[in-house]
Amino acid sequence: MFDNQLYLFLINLNHYLRFMRKAVILSFLFVAIISCSRDKIDFDMIDDLTVSPGLQVPVARATLTLNDLVVEDSNLTVDPDNALRIIFREDSLFSFSATDFVDIPVQDPVGVPLVSGGPPVDLDIDLGTLGGVELTQAIFDEGYFKYDISSDSVYSFDVGIRIAFVNATLNSVTFDTVVTLPSGTVFYADSIDISGLDFDFSNGGTTFNYIGVRIELDNPGSVPPGKIFSFNIQFSGIQIEQANGFFGQRNINIPSGQFDFNIAGLENFTDGFFLANPTINLIAASSIGAGLQLDLDLDGVNADGDISSLNADPIVINRATTINQFDTSIIAINNTNSQIVDFLASLPQQILYSGEALLNPSTTTPTNFITKDSKVVMGVELDLPLEISASDMKIEETIDDFRLAQDDNADFVESLTLFFKTFSTFPFDVDVNVAFLDSLSGDSIEGVNIPLLTPAPVDGNGRVTQRVTSDFNIAFEQSQIDGLMRANKLRISARVNTANNGQQVVKLYTDYELELRLAAKTKINYNLSND
Repeated sequence: MFDNQLYLFLINLNHYLRFMRKAVILSFLFVAIISCSRDKIDFDMIDDLTVSPGLQVPVARATLTLNDLVVEDSNLTVDPDNALRIIFREDSLFSFSATDFVDIPVQDPVGVPLVSGGPPVDLDIDLGTLGGVELTQAIFDEGYFKYDISSDSVYSFDVGIRIAFVNATLNSVTFDTVVTLPSGTVFYADSIDISGLDFDFSNGGTTFNYIGVRIELDNPGSVPPGKIFSFNIQFSGIQIEQANGFFGQRNINIPSGQFDFNIAGLENFTDGFFLANPTINLIAASSIGAGLQLDLDLDGVNADGDISSLNADPIVINRATTINQFDTSIIAINNTNSQIVDFLASLPQQILYSGEALLNPSTTTPTNFITKDSKVVMGVELDLPLEISASDMKIEETIDDFRLAQDDNADFVESLTLFFKTFSTFPFDVDVNVAFLDSLSGDSIEGVNIPLLTPAPVDGNGRVTQRVTSDFNIAFEQSQIDGLMRANKLRISARVNTANNGQQVVKLYTDYELELRLAAKTKINYNLSND
């Protein structure tokens, strides 16, 4: 008889120990409020838990400082005065290459008749460019001068034809070369590699995009007078080694894309979170001798799929001043030239970008330069000092697979009261609601509200001036105990406010600390009968 009673007592005692441990876990789900992983909390006393049914006994003590978050989250940095800020960087958001500014398409073919005994043929060719680019000088990295020759007569010797580019030099010498119509043929086609040629497209400073070509027979005395040769020419495959001129005033599409805005902990926030002095620094490194004005569209998408726009003013990127050297422009987007506060208050988890860049936004006509390796690389840095206000800020988290008791012992707890004492230098008012859920139906069985924190006072600079102590207890009603025992899922909803109805701006420092002490008073049903 006694052995059976002892056995039943030990079983119920084991159930009680499990319940108390899980009650402690439930009490400390407030960790989600300050967005750090649970292993950063310093728990004491849990391993030495003692059971005294019917008495108020200390159960656990947990401490957390904001300095604990710095090691965990690489985006958090500490200022010299120990203030916290978030730094988030994307080094290469998008870029422009040289061909976005200067691009030379395949040129239209030009046909000319060449008559033996006649004067040389001089061609004034207007080099076609895309976007209205006006070149005054360029060296080609690649390019070909295609030609074909046809004749009505067959000759027993090679017919030489001299071609000269009157405004192009190679090693400071005007470029010319001789091509031939081979003996015994009436048609021949080939190309001349024009890479490395240095063209003066200005024709001595008088124009732009000009190419002068002279064509004449190289051995005119050997061909009877009046013989006609049809000569067709075409420039193709031109790539710029370096170029000067005016690249036009036109819009260039910004390459569209997106990046994840992953800040640990913010994924559990929903709204009501405001940063007082955030800055987005756009960092543009340019080796192109042309200015740009960016109309950049930045849109944030939060966890609910809601889209918010930054609506920043146009951004000016200065031109490079020296060939083959990068000049860096840092453009600060803040609350004076954008809607950055509301943009970040939507808690975006992904940021989309697109837009247009106006080339040469100045009304004056500048001289531009470029090389084949020139580029503009745009990076972004979000500099977010943790100077915040919280107005009914919501934090939500769901705990799955939560179970305190099996069906056959769900009623062994008759009463439960949890006693909390907090010592805090956190400048927040925090109320936590814990809903006990049935995962199959999704219904809320019961719940409990925990008035977790009272805000510590701050000075005019938003820094906490003293520690606040508060005591409160939660006496579970029988329906709450029953709901807790039946639940297999928890939904944690916290509402966070700063003082003055969320209008007070506070600064977060590494030395802010929260200590929570928990005690419990219970009554359990030992059920020592033999039934």
